[in-house]
Amino acid sequence: MSQPDIEAHSDDIPPGVTADLLASERRCRLLSILSEEGETAVVDLAVGVLDECEEPTHHERTRMLNELFGRHLPALTAINVVKYNSQLGTVVLRDQELGERATQTLGEQ
Repeated sequence: MSQPDIEAHSDDIPPGVTADLLASERRCRLLSILSEEGETAVVDLAVGVLDECEEPTHHERTRMLNELFGRHLPALTAINVVKYNSQLGTVVLRDQELGERATQTLGEQ
């Protein structure tokens, strides 16, 4: 697994933005998975976020991929929380602290 070339830090993100990021349970799952697994294929990330489904259907995976590409990844890449490699189809967390906070937030829900 490759390491991100520049690491981001939660301290650089305004508190309101951090709160918005952690308000979404699916985004928290995404960040938590990346924190625990490291660089992850987007398809595997979609399945991981859909953990409430024992075996997600093709339709559920497709919907989650659309949600990742349309909502979550653009928001997270714009503020350098994750890095998306379009050639490999992988995502890596650049802000480990935020990933740990997401995991903690999920534990509190």
